[in-house]
Amino acid sequence: SFDEYKRMKIITIILLFMVLAADGMTQDRLEWKYVSSFSVGNRGVWATDIQGNLYGSSDGKLLKWDLNGTQQFAQSLKQTGTISSISPLNTMKVLVFSEEQQSICFLDNTLSFAEECIDLDRFGVAYATQVTSSGQADRFWVLDQVNNTLSLINWNTRERIVDLLNVSGMISAGKPIKLIERSTYLFYGEENGIFQFDRFGSLVNAFKEKNLVDFEVTDQFVIILTTSELIFIDRQKGYKWIQPIPVEKVDGIFFAGKSIYFRQNTTVEKYTYFIQE
Repeated sequence: SFDEYKRMKIITIILLFMVLAADGMTQDRLEWKYVSSFSVGNRGVWATDIQGNLYGSSDGKLLKWDLNGTQQFAQSLKQTGTISSISPLNTMKVLVFSEEQQSICFLDNTLSFAEECIDLDRFGVAYATQVTSSGQADRFWVLDQVNNTLSLINWNTRERIVDLLNVSGMISAGKPIKLIERSTYLFYGEENGIFQFDRFGSLVNAFKEKNLVDFEVTDQFVIILTTSELIFIDRQKGYKWIQPIPVEKVDGIFFAGKSIYFRQNTTVEKYTYFIQE
């Protein structure tokens, strides 16, 4: 009968919903294995490159450690000023941003200065609070707080490739936390979520999550650190996978290969992980 058909259709929809929900809820638990730790100093900033080398600022110096935790190089911060963020362009070149000096500097893989530092006012930036390197040649993203603009700029030609005006109004942003570019997509993180833009500046996705402390992005997941847990969100399917944090009072994360780095006050701890059978 028609009523029986409707009833079966409703049951099918409910069962399908339950299967989809389970797909995002019944994930395996991660088991963590401690590898090493790095001292990055009080209130220091840090980053890792794709090979797992760690960069951090500590006691007036920029330091580099290899993936085994051995310090390799050190560079004085007198020329750069206080570093606000570190963005490895690749394993051979690193961009560092100083909000204090409103400048960007480039260092090679030994932390030697590759060229002169550049004042951001050359690009018409009134006051930058967030900067990250781009995988697109000779380009970087910058958040201009005064002009409320997010821009993609070529540092050689000074061309502004993308200008997103009234950023806070467009995404109802809270306090900005970090910018990350992955595979030509820019991820803008703030305290209430992460917003994904394509290389033309179009908003293509949003991952709303409260109490966001830090985040990372892989090919499959957006990984969000909140004040209480680690959340994996599948970028295509959208389901969430919540995992406990192996370190207390974590205030920063970075993902590289099969390793996750957790910052805890003045220390970064490196862990590998595996799926519990």
